Amino acid sequence: MAFRLKYFGSRILVGCLLVYVTTLNFARAQEAGADPAADAPEPVHLLCIGNSFAIDATAHLRQIAEADGLRIVIDHAYIGGCSLERHWRHATAFENNPNDPEGRPYGPKDARFSLRERLTSRKWDYVTIQQASILSFRLETYEPYASNLAGYVRKHAPEAELLLHQTWAYEADDPLFAKGEFTQQQMYDRLRDAYRATAEHLGVRLLPVGDAMQLARSTPDWQVGPRDPAYDFDNPIHPNLPKQGPRLTVGYVWRGSGDKRRLELDAHHASLAGRYLGAAVWFEVLFGRSVVGNSYVPNGLTAQQVRQLQEIAHAAVSALDQPAAPAETLVPAQP
Repeated sequence: MAFRLKYFGSRILVGCLLVYVTTLNFARAQEAGADPAADAPEPVHLLCIGNSFAIDATAHLRQIAEADGLRIVIDHAYIGGCSLERHWRHATAFENNPNDPEGRPYGPKDARFSLRERLTSRKWDYVTIQQASILSFRLETYEPYASNLAGYVRKHAPEAELLLHQTWAYEADDPLFAKGEFTQQQMYDRLRDAYRATAEHLGVRLLPVGDAMQLARSTPDWQVGPRDPAYDFDNPIHPNLPKQGPRLTVGYVWRGSGDKRRLELDAHHASLAGRYLGAAVWFEVLFGRSVVGNSYVPNGLTAQQVRQLQEIAHAAVSALDQPAAPAETLVPAQP
């Protein structure tokens, strides 16, 4: 009993000292005319109109920003695999009938919201749009939906800068390229041209994640090697995975449960390294600062890998030579 009293007594004493020190520091700040909260930067507010590729690309953005003494609040108008056409279709449904469930496709089932409701819910600094990855290399799929969404954003969030998120080409081992009729390089070349043409037409800046991914793949460290010859792909046994080197997409992974458990190759969605690289690109564009030397290192990556990815992100953003301020808009707001 004496030990417990002594222990708890010491805990109470430490707690009192902490309260005293905190109060003293606050009082000194007030006496000096300083507001303790004034040093905290105003957060940047970002709304992403997209799909899982936007989730991937922003997964580490907050941590990178905080490591540089900055703050960002990220929100998503998210639908898995959603294209520009589908986002616009849902926005049109809401405008035609606000009670139509088709117009409120975002959010959890018990709290659905429309794009207009999210755009008008607060003041946004940035709003982003993007094409679905499977359509990203087909320029004819962008219009008129990109222009329609751009006008819609400019009408309902007029103070926000609209940005175009350039998604990335699939990994070279994706089944899409298996027949050899369409190559990974061709997918990248075509989506690069489509995104740049659309950005020029809309008068917006690009978030060149696709460029950064492809640049990384040109280095030996991030090239996908051959399949593991020792692994039995015809009769895989859970939870065993084939040997895989560092890659920018997820790679082989077990999905499902029970009898429906299966081994899949995900050469679309970003891996930890791909997510970090995407966030590094977004950081440079949104904050206008170099990411090189940022101290945030995600668990699972080495400091050397992070430095390399930072330099690749910086090179991709610098290569575009975009203005720091948004270009003059070429697309009017939707009436």
